[in-house]
Order: sequence, then structure tokens, then C-alpha cells
Amino acid sequence: MAKPIRRRRILRRGIPYGESFREGAAPESAAGADADRGLLFLGYQASLERQFEFVISQWFNKPDHPERGDGHDPILSQAVRTKQFTLPGGNPAHLTMQRFVFTTGGAYLFQPSITALRRLSQAAVAPTPSPSPRPPRLPVPEVPPRRRGAPGLV
Repeated sequence: MAKPIRRRRILRRGIPYGESFREGAAPESAAGADADRGLLFLGYQASLERQFEFVISQWFNKPDHPERGDGHDPILSQAVRTKQFTLPGGNPAHLTMQRFVFTTGGAYLFQPSITALRRLSQAAVAPTPSPSPRPPRLPVPEVPPRRRGAPGLV
């Protein structure tokens, strides 16, 4: 069985978007405080439940991880507004920090493995059947119009 820490591996990438903040820029400008900017998180893993969701719920949002009394993750925890955490070997030992990371959306998307993509690309493509020819249209005989009052007709 894999070591517990190896079960949590995530291939991840942060992709920034928006213009960087510039001190003194007008709030409504592209570099101001009100501009739309952030970090897109992209992660690949084998199991969302065993990896991403576990790490978020058990590591980032637990005040006793990795050791008792360490506090919430100072950047990624979304559990509390004001976070106290321990600095490893830091002075002071404990810091208090206001939340400044806000999750605004998310999506879980399926990405097939490279092996699956290779198999799909090598799969034999079944030939599409050619459409069967239509039977020839038979000519419709012309029927003379009926005349009113003709003998023998009601």
C-alpha cells in the first residue's frame, strides 16, 4: 500500500490573470484595487475525493495540521475570517492575519489519461455504411377530373 502522503499527490499550477496591482492607481483602473485579478488554480489528480477535497478539508482548514496548535493555513484556509498560525522557527511564534484570498468559483472537469487518449486515437474507425439507394419513383397516372352530372355518377 502507498504511504499516506503519496496518496495526496496533486499536479498543480497557479495561473495569474488580470493586471498586477499598482500602489496609487485609481481604484477603478485596470491596476487599481477594484480590478478583476486573481489566480486560477489548475490541478490534476487521480481522485478528487482522496486528493483535492481531502487536502482542502483536512490540511488547509484544520487548525491542528500538521501539528497541534499550528493554526489554519494562513493563505488558503477559507474556514475562518481571522487566522492565527504558527511560524516555523519564527519570531513571534504566532501571527494573526485577516483573510485575503476569496474563492469566487470552481469546476471539476474530467480529463482522460494519456493512456486512454492513445487508445482512443488508435481505435479502428468503423466504416460508415453508404446510404442505400432510393427505389425509383414510379410515375403517377393522371386521373381525369370528374364532371358533375355525368351519367352513372352520384
